Amino acid sequence: MSADKLVPILSRLVGRDVDADTTVKLSSVQQGAFASMAAKAGASVDRGRIKRPFTVATLLDGAPPLPVVAGAPETRAIAQPAAPVGGGVRLGCDVQSIEEFARGVHADDFKTCPFLTAHFAMSEISYCENQLDAMASLCGLYAAKEAIVKAGDERSLNRIVIDHYASGQPGCEGYALSISHSGDVCMAVAFRGPA
Repeated sequence: MSADKLVPILSRLVGRDVDADTTVKLSSVQQGAFASMAAKAGASVDRGRIKRPFTVATLLDGAPPLPVVAGAPETRAIAQPAAPVGGGVRLGCDVQSIEEFARGVHADDFKTCPFLTAHFAMSEISYCENQLDAMASLCGLYAAKEAIVKAGDERSLNRIVIDHYASGQPGCEGYALSISHSGDVCMAVAFRGPA
């Protein structure tokens, strides 16, 4: 893996020039896009190392992770409850920037974009291509998939398929969904009732 491959990809995703020593923090959609774009360029990126602030130098083979900043709040693990909270009712939500999401899409044909094909079923891409704002629709579906994961679903995003009822309302087996858009932001909520 080389910085020459990763720096231009990262610059595109964050919308500004970066170099190998620039510290960046990526949203979840940018993380997925970065990993997909890097793979297309022949570079493998460890998704675990890009979930927190990083530099390209820290991603290169053998580079140490970024040090913890003195005075930064400590994080602690929270134990899983022994029994499902709320009698098995689960709720997840996610917010995404449509502009950030669009930076990860780099193909004239959505069906050939590595980022989209890694996270969406062809039926989802086709549905969004037929909407007035395909990019906003794709971003909304991505937020809904993230919300489903946050509601406790352990499938990868490309295994979660969101369909639409005749009314246009989104649906995914086992979940009630709501997706909303406002300006550059989309938000999704996923609700799973008791089993």
